[in-house]
Amino acid sequence: MFCPKCNKKFSDFETICPTCLAELKDEFLTGSSPVSKITPISDEKETRHLPYSVRKQPEITPYPEISPYNVTPPVQNNNIVGISIAIVAAVVILFITSAVIPFILTKYKEASSIQESKDHKNKALNYYRNKQYREAITEYEKAIEKDPNDSASYNDLADCHYYLSEYGKAKDYYSKSLSLDPNNYESLYYTGNSLYYEGNYKEALSYYSKSIDKTGFPYDCYDAMAMCYYNIKDYKSARDYAQKAIELAPSEGSPYLTLGNIYYTEENIDKAGEYYNKIPTSYSSYYVVLYNLGNIYYYYKKDNKKAIDYYEKSLELSPDYYYSHYKLGLVYYDTKKFEKSLEHTCKALEQDPNDIYLINNAGIDCYELENYDRAMEYYEKALTIDPNYPFAYYNIGLIYEEKQDKKKALEYYKKVIEINKDRALIKRAEKKISQIKKR
Repeated sequence: MFCPKCNKKFSDFETICPTCLAELKDEFLTGSSPVSKITPISDEKETRHLPYSVRKQPEITPYPEISPYNVTPPVQNNNIVGISIAIVAAVVILFITSAVIPFILTKYKEASSIQESKDHKNKALNYYRNKQYREAITEYEKAIEKDPNDSASYNDLADCHYYLSEYGKAKDYYSKSLSLDPNNYESLYYTGNSLYYEGNYKEALSYYSKSIDKTGFPYDCYDAMAMCYYNIKDYKSARDYAQKAIELAPSEGSPYLTLGNIYYTEENIDKAGEYYNKIPTSYSSYYVVLYNLGNIYYYYKKDNKKAIDYYEKSLELSPDYYYSHYKLGLVYYDTKKFEKSLEHTCKALEQDPNDIYLINNAGIDCYELENYDRAMEYYEKALTIDPNYPFAYYNIGLIYEEKQDKKKALEYYKKVIEINKDRALIKRAEKKISQIKKR
């Protein structure tokens, strides 16, 4: 601020410079100058100055002056912003590179693997429909390799092993399917079937029971449980579940067959026949029904003609049915049609070449047809299977009798007595020995 009197600069806190003020004071005190010439300090202060506490502070530089080469030029402030943006962009790019892109690639790879899995499954399905189960297995294994979390693939792979009668492998894959999908009805039901065909009926029952709640139509479960109970001789439970199955599907044949078998086993033959005759001819296993009716006439009604009729009709529906061939061999032998007996016995042997009873029966047919050399071949084959099979020794003795070789005949009859515990056969051998010795 400048003094109005002398025009010198002085402090903002005053209205006149101290020198002039001192002169004025002297004048005032000495009376050398009139007072009216001086503006009272109090009036000037009120009109020209604010209290110090709210007065505008002096505009001073907060830092000491810096030489120009230490000051950041304004243009470089823009560079800092640019660098910051670049850093942020780099971080974003790094994030995308390290996280987003791998995530996208992983999802793409997963989608690609799933598509490859579907391609293999489609190939497998074509093989499966053509009953080329081995080829289907290969494709299902490839599908699982691409998509190891697909329950359906394990189930379908298990089905292939199931239809190849590889029940152990089937169970393993059904189990894997169930680990991924515990509510998979087919895996539960066919695990039960696998156990059933292995003869493990009690464990099969547990799987059939679990599968009931996993389907809205448990006919197959009830039917299978009836068969399990039949095989463990719990006929009451077998009847109960067979009736449940009939209530759900009265036109199906299987539960009637189970009920017929129960009554047949209990030797209630008329009741058995009644249930067999309720089974529709469209039933897929109707050849079994005809076979069972043949058994009724062969064993209980002693009507060989009717028995042969039912067995032959069974073979019309299933030409390779082992049991019908087996029984026709017996019934034709009883009716002394030895060539027909041998024909059907040999048909059964094709399916079970080591069945010692069939082998012996074939030898008997040849003996009756006086083809002793062929008969001997069958008996000797029986002895390779069981060296202590007494019926083969007895029958060989008969052949040596026919050939007038008493010594050999006696040797084989004595062998029967030596190894056999069947009193009836021993008595027959003893009788033969006695007859030979009397000649």
